[in-house]
Amino acid sequence: MSPYANFDEKQTAWFWAIIEGMVSDQEYANFARIRRGMDLEIMIRVRPKDVHIFTPEVCMSLAQLLGVVTGTTPVVYLEGAPHQAAQEAIYATLNNC
Repeated sequence: MSPYANFDEKQTAWFWAIIEGMVSDQEYANFARIRRGMDLEIMIRVRPKDVHIFTPEVCMSLAQLLGVVTGTTPVVYLEGAPHQAAQEAIYATLNNC
């Protein structure tokens, strides 16, 4: 059994639809699940012109929604620019490994 939280196909499709609806170029949007020891860590990757959409508040709101759907305590952040709460969660996880 995997030590990582479940993030099934239905949940992934739901989250993907949200991300696609937020960006100008859906074909260039992506997200990755990082398997680093957290309940659920999601890194969002978008084109530079869409970076402004994913403010820390938006990322934290996405994490709250994702937490309700998955029953986890997720961290969601933009690639290359994790917000302060995400940085703290990642740092805490790395120190607990």
